[in-house]
Amino acid sequence: MIPPSLYLLITGFGTPNWDHKVNILKNNLEKLGKIQWSKLKITVCQYSDRNMFMIPQDLIDKYNIHVIYEKGIVGEYIIRHASDELIKEYDYIMLLLDDVELLELDFLKMIKYYNDFSFDILSPCLSTDSKYQYEYMITCPNNVDINVVNVCEYFCLLFSTQNFKKYYIHLYPDNPWMWGLDLVLKKHLQMKVGLLNKMTMKHWFKNESYNLVEPYVDPLLGLNSFLKRFNETTHGVILQKAVEYYIIESK
Repeated sequence: MIPPSLYLLITGFGTPNWDHKVNILKNNLEKLGKIQWSKLKITVCQYSDRNMFMIPQDLIDKYNIHVIYEKGIVGEYIIRHASDELIKEYDYIMLLLDDVELLELDFLKMIKYYNDFSFDILSPCLSTDSKYQYEYMITCPNNVDINVVNVCEYFCLLFSTQNFKKYYIHLYPDNPWMWGLDLVLKKHLQMKVGLLNKMTMKHWFKNESYNLVEPYVDPLLGLNSFLKRFNETTHGVILQKAVEYYIIESK
């Protein structure tokens, strides 16, 4: 069996908490590095000034990291650096925030679940000590393996590069923070999404980037513009139940 290939895109990297984020990056790459990939591409989009902040060169060299130094917002980075032309040589793409630490994660099992249950998107659950907004993202102490959900907040998302196209076409320059996209995945995009209850990540910080962008980009304006494309309202998408059903793997 040929090992899978992966394109990892970290969609913004920088201050605040620079040193902590470098440690998070090191931890995440150590986990990725333990897997035998047929091909692995790691792209980090750094928004902080390279004259003041540099990812350690030994880390760049060890994992052959492609660091892109440019200003931007999460959605803009995905549009620029996850086009079909850039990712078509890979089987899977993973999108990851810079303040998300991967904890209990079995990449190959994650890929097996992805294919066995025909998912479009898979995400780990958040650890109980994470910064969070929506409780459905938190891991639960039960025997459930996968929560099949209607909505999924972006912290760490895995797609096949083929299925990623369904997501990518709904990234718009006027909604660079991508607000609202997590709320229409099932309702309007008809994507099958799973939260891996026994695979976890920790979100360390919360809402610290919005005011760093100059000029300021109001995420609410992007949200309203995005939902109008679906003739949708915030009330309409918020009323959705988060979890549709559960999958318990037979032993």
